[in-house]
Amino acid sequence: MTDYAPFAIQISFGLIPLIEETSGGALVSRITGIRRDVSTAMGFVIPGVRIRNDMGLPANTYHNRIRRAVVAEDIAYPDRRLALPGGATPRKLRGVEVKDPSFGMDAVWIQPHQQPEANDYVVVEPESVIATHLSQMLYAHAAEPCPACAIVGWLLPEARTLRGRSVSIRVKASCRSDKPDPKVARVSE
Repeated sequence: MTDYAPFAIQISFGLIPLIEETSGGALVSRITGIRRDVSTAMGFVIPGVRIRNDMGLPANTYHNRIRRAVVAEDIAYPDRRLALPGGATPRKLRGVEVKDPSFGMDAVWIQPHQQPEANDYVVVEPESVIATHLSQMLYAHAAEPCPACAIVGWLLPEARTLRGRSVSIRVKASCRSDKPDPKVARVSE
């Protein structure tokens, strides 16, 4: 089945506990909060983010997609926490060493019982890691130059309000050339 959702997160089987309410998964509520914050900051409504499981993905992998294009991907561990070192952290924690997907900082996925040892670290739940990565993807792709105005071009035809006011949407010429680009839209009140 082809998925034409404006935004989607594909998750592997191993990440399903992050979205199941019965197992305390908080990813859905985190994404709702991210949508609200990004919408407020950008001045237009971010449509819903579809979360789909994809049995073809490797364990603990997720993909952030705009329409059908994968624009970001990484691995998260639902049974661990991501520890980001503070300023001059002397202690090195044992775990799965990675780069934070949102900001590229060195980090380590630790077991929950290691959290007391991580007092010089910022420890983040896996749901927050994925939601923050989605947030950074939304901000990064909103600023892309035309014709790759992925978010603006795809969202504005679906969004009919701007900060609570009605808006009209019209297609304009690409800001990089004189050729019309139907994906680029301007909002006027």
